[in-house]
Amino acid sequence: MGVLGSDQRRTSSPLVIGGLCREKTLEETASLKGIAGLGGGKVTDGNISVRQLGSLIFLCYIGDMILLFPSTIAGMAEQNAWISCLLGIPGGLAVIWLLLKVSSLYPEMSLVEMSRSTMGKWLGTAVSLWYMYYFLISSAYLVREMGDFMTTMIYIQTPLPVIHLLFVLVIVLALLVGLESIGRSSEIALPLFILFAAILIVCLAPKVDLHHLRPFGEGGMRSTLYGLLFTTGYSFGEMCVFLMILPSVRRKPHMNREILLITGLSSLLLCLIVFMSLSVMGASLTKLTVYPTYFLAQLINIGNFVQRIEAIMATAWLLTIFFKTVIYMYAFTKGCAQTFGLRNFHSLILPAGLLLFGLAMEVSPNVEYYLKTILPYWIGWDTTNGIILPLLLLIVYGVRKKWTQSHSL
Repeated sequence: MGVLGSDQRRTSSPLVIGGLCREKTLEETASLKGIAGLGGGKVTDGNISVRQLGSLIFLCYIGDMILLFPSTIAGMAEQNAWISCLLGIPGGLAVIWLLLKVSSLYPEMSLVEMSRSTMGKWLGTAVSLWYMYYFLISSAYLVREMGDFMTTMIYIQTPLPVIHLLFVLVIVLALLVGLESIGRSSEIALPLFILFAAILIVCLAPKVDLHHLRPFGEGGMRSTLYGLLFTTGYSFGEMCVFLMILPSVRRKPHMNREILLITGLSSLLLCLIVFMSLSVMGASLTKLTVYPTYFLAQLINIGNFVQRIEAIMATAWLLTIFFKTVIYMYAFTKGCAQTFGLRNFHSLILPAGLLLFGLAMEVSPNVEYYLKTILPYWIGWDTTNGIILPLLLLIVYGVRKKWTQSHSL
């Protein structure tokens, strides 16, 4: 009996306790393979629904655009800026379709994993590092834009590093709680933003003067076309960050259609904000005002009772830029973990937050420098990352697939 009992203790195997032990053994084996780099090891952080993805896309598309986009595009296309914005929507939706097409090649892979699988280890890693740099610098500029706005318009006497520190701490906290919590909070924030935007548009409706939009086409097709390209490459190209999010989405049959719909609606809202800026302030004042949407909120005065609601506008913008920064930093930390073979990216969040805080102080001396010097070149960067590189991935995938099929015959 003693010998038999010791044998049973030594052979804690599927033969003794059946399927339960066998299942546990398989799980342990898979875990060991992941640690050894033999398989598994996939970086995961929960899943989100298609509706939550749509909320994040809407908030991220608006992002910093709601304050800076009207003045920038008005400087390019004058009073025809709203036409450029509308004409840029079909091209922008084509960009979104391209990104969805790239994602469909490897539905379970992120942008980093797709790059390495399609272009090989070395070239794919180089592309991944390029995107990581893009995500990090974009996050730093978003934090700097927020800090410049707050210290210029609201907290004038508050030191800029203090504003940055508070914002970065909230971003780090959001990354620590995970993607699922970020997705759920976006469902709460989206109705609030839509309410704030609706209040702004309705209260400004009596001040609309269509004479500010005349004469149509005065700047010629060149300026209108430049504004169109700016709309397509700048605002839609930045959506490439969601190639890092799509593998974590609980997919549905009509997911692509819903993504295109929500992107189209968010771009229409942005065009409406541009239209309101031009028709209320005129093209000259719009392009000379750094934050035209905030200035519009200051103009609201209904019966000397409803007025000074620009704080609502500031709250709406803080919501959108917060979610956009969080998504970019999530893509950066997750991409770094996948590039360097880490099983969990949570250990990178705090160092990434410190790096973000430092970069935000150095990327630009002020918002004017960003708008006049950096932004014209940023359009090309967004176009490269959001259109050219995804298109290159699609082409390389197609060529490799045909080459493999031809050599397998």
